[in-house]
Amino acid sequence: MEKIKFTSTGAFTQALKQRVNEFFKKNNISKKGNFNLHLKSTILLVSFVISYIGAFYLPPFTLLRIISTIILGFSVVGIGFNIMHDGAHGSYSTKSWINTLAGHSMNLIGATVSLWKPKHNILHHTFTNIAGHDDDIELYPLVRTLPHQKKLLLHRVQNWYFWALYPFHLFLWIYGSDFQQYFKQRVATQKVPFSTREHFIFWITKITHIGLFLVLPICTVGIIATLVSYIVTMMIASIILSFVFQCAHLVTETTMRDVGDEHTKEWTVHQLETTADFGQKSKMLTWFLGGLNFQVEHHLFHDISHVHYPKISRIVKETCAEFKIPYHEYPTFLGALKSHFSYMKKMAIT
Repeated sequence: MEKIKFTSTGAFTQALKQRVNEFFKKNNISKKGNFNLHLKSTILLVSFVISYIGAFYLPPFTLLRIISTIILGFSVVGIGFNIMHDGAHGSYSTKSWINTLAGHSMNLIGATVSLWKPKHNILHHTFTNIAGHDDDIELYPLVRTLPHQKKLLLHRVQNWYFWALYPFHLFLWIYGSDFQQYFKQRVATQKVPFSTREHFIFWITKITHIGLFLVLPICTVGIIATLVSYIVTMMIASIILSFVFQCAHLVTETTMRDVGDEHTKEWTVHQLETTADFGQKSKMLTWFLGGLNFQVEHHLFHDISHVHYPKISRIVKETCAEFKIPYHEYPTFLGALKSHFSYMKKMAIT
């Protein structure tokens, strides 16, 4: 890690931070969440509760149960994008306890925010697209995602199967990597010591998730109907989560780096080179994704709530143009998705 050094100062960094800070000061608004975020949170949480009841306790294989299951899948990932993500980054509220509570909404789906924070907040946001350190893009050896990774025989055809792994993302996370990282007390290069409280929360989270999504519904409506609802819900959420994240980093326009490379440039410039936006003009997409289609703005200002990203993106674009810094964006989500598929094919043949 000695060679991975970024500077936190520089003309571009100073200008960008100053202009963004002036925006909030001039308009006299907080950088944290506002009424719109709180209203959206309420809608998503109510949707989660109602669709959960419909997906697991309505008569099996009825139209209303099927619709509820689909809505639940979207509600699960919607809570993750909008409530958990802002909370875990400390941008949901000015009050730390509310941020903590919002961050723990991740535990509703059986994942553990105490493990996600070092994986995402520290490793991914610091060492974005750097082999060996950005654990969020690590799918090796099943899939080769970075040019610095050794190419195996199966990678020659990965463009035919990599997408088929995405529906299982949450299953691998909840029942695989969470436990592996918990027992190792480590996420990639980052040590994660657990307090007594965090040990308790980890096990309560797993037990509660299995109880709510499997044990209780099985006892009520039977094992087949429960498993169908559970698997479909988790697969829908997994697909959305995987594609949204991959389209922000693993695309043809972004830069990938090896751990051995010299990284002496500004950290903000590195983030712009390794991150891409998509579908900025779609208000519906921005609402549902919690502003993660403004991934560039999120990486530059993760302590600012996503509700402000559309406005500060103009400042970022103008500053990048002035300093001749690349700003990657795709007009539509489909355009970014196409680029992601092209990139994964490139990793298969080069």
